[in-house]
Amino acid sequence: QPKTLIRVAELANSLNMDPQELFKDMGSEATVKEIEKEIDRADELNIDATPTMYINGDKYVGVKPYYVFKEILIQHGATKR
Repeated sequence: QPKTLIRVAELANSLNMDPQELFKDMGSEATVKEIEKEIDRADELNIDATPTMYINGDKYVGVKPYYVFKEILIQHGATKR
């Protein structure tokens, strides 16, 4: 775990963020409540993986290449612009 926290601090620094402020926010009650809300919403939508996308009620899970998504969108009525 320390390696992970060190890496998080390095990333925060590289984004001009204050690592101490980030760590404080990560453990705050407001952050925990927000994450719990997002998890509950994902459960309601039957989302158990990322990425997950719904198009016209059809669920698509996992990374897909451009041509696959293009075909899915065409099947759902998308047209070229």
